[in-house]
Amino acid sequence: MTERREPAKRGGRGRAATTEGAKKRAAKPAAMAMALLPGLRDRLFKEMDGAKIPKEGRLQYLCSMTGRKPQTVRRWIETDKPGLPDLESFAAIRSIPMRTGCWG
Repeated sequence: MTERREPAKRGGRGRAATTEGAKKRAAKPAAMAMALLPGLRDRLFKEMDGAKIPKEGRLQYLCSMTGRKPQTVRRWIETDKPGLPDLESFAAIRSIPMRTGCWG
């Protein structure tokens, strides 16, 4: 087979990318996300407890109220490998009528 070579890009700054700088930038949001996760999860649990939603029904309740699949919602309330919702999902979570109705 013949090797395909693409022409060099023009107009670049000519500086080499450092992996150290990229790691520092990536570490900050991850650390911030880990700090937000317990707060969001605890707030969801508190609101669902106040609305008298049984623990077994939390996943199904959030799925039905946000229109998200169980795999997505499970990430928000999981304790081992939690994940934050995307902005659209977060907006849907905030619109859920619960005990206080005040999400900030």
